[in-house]
Formats: sequence, C-alpha cells, structure tokens
Amino acid sequence: MIFMGTQWIPHNKTEEWSKIFLKGNQNSLPACIKKWQTLTSTDGESGIKGYNLIFTEKGKGDEAIVEI
Repeated sequence: MIFMGTQWIPHNKTEEWSKIFLKGNQNSLPACIKKWQTLTSTDGESGIKGYNLIFTEKGKGDEAIVEI
C-alpha cells in the first residue's frame, strides 16, 4: 500500500520545520514501512509545498497508518 501525505510550510517557518524534520529522520522506520520519500517544491510566494510518499509492507497498511 502507498500513502501520500501533503504539507504546506510558510516561508517564515522553514527553519523550524527543517529542524523538526531532521530530528525525526534520526529514528529508523518502523518495520511495516518499507520506504518514506519526501519531495518539496516552492509554492510561489505562499511557501513550500511538501509531498510524502510512504510505501508499506503488503498487508501492513493498518499498522503503518498508526505509525504515521
């Protein structure tokens, strides 16, 4: 199963967001999640738009959503 999550970060909060993001990346992924990709793109003057693609082990979608 693949989950997709999105987030929008205003320009004045990007430094705070990056600190939280890097801190979260220090932990290993739960066993039910195979891969987690984060992609970002500027959203003009509004801020930064982020997309998360989360790939789970087959049959582990319920377990993965709890972890997410």
